[in-house]
Amino acid sequence: MSLREPNVIFEGRTCFPLETAVRTLVFLAGTRPRTLPSAAGSGKLSCVDSDNEYADDRSGTGTGISNSSDADAQRALDPEGRYTDWQQEVAARSVLRLSIYQPGRAATRIRCLLLAVFCEADQSAYPPAALQTARRAPNAEVVQLPGGHYAPFLAAHEQAVEAEVAFLNRHLLRTSQQG
Repeated sequence: MSLREPNVIFEGRTCFPLETAVRTLVFLAGTRPRTLPSAAGSGKLSCVDSDNEYADDRSGTGTGISNSSDADAQRALDPEGRYTDWQQEVAARSVLRLSIYQPGRAATRIRCLLLAVFCEADQSAYPPAALQTARRAPNAEVVQLPGGHYAPFLAAHEQAVEAEVAFLNRHLLRTSQQG
């Protein structure tokens, strides 16, 4: 398909792809987007289903599975409860783009030092794919933590911080000693 081939009917007339895109942007520019919650449990429409998060072990089962994943998300995103008016929502139109987003394709082009931290039981960022992507980056170091998506901010926070500080010490101290 070329930009000169008509393919869309818009307001009763045949439009070209570029014209259609411009008309859509102009139409959407002045409107408030429809939003949905960024995370919610099963049965609720949201960008991320947080029902299977393994953030901490408040369930008492010894499994690390939390009974309150929405609460875990809230604690991770706003730990001190200072931002009560923050709307944790995503524009619904961005979800389609998110569904085809593949950051792993660019991994081999990352030239800076990279610390990739991922969690074993993450239900939002599939662990095997995250590990494979990180290993494709030429200057990456990988740290695997127990727990789910929010674990680096909650139950595994100390481990995450220790890994980050060690990474910075290794690379910043080495650079400062050389220069």
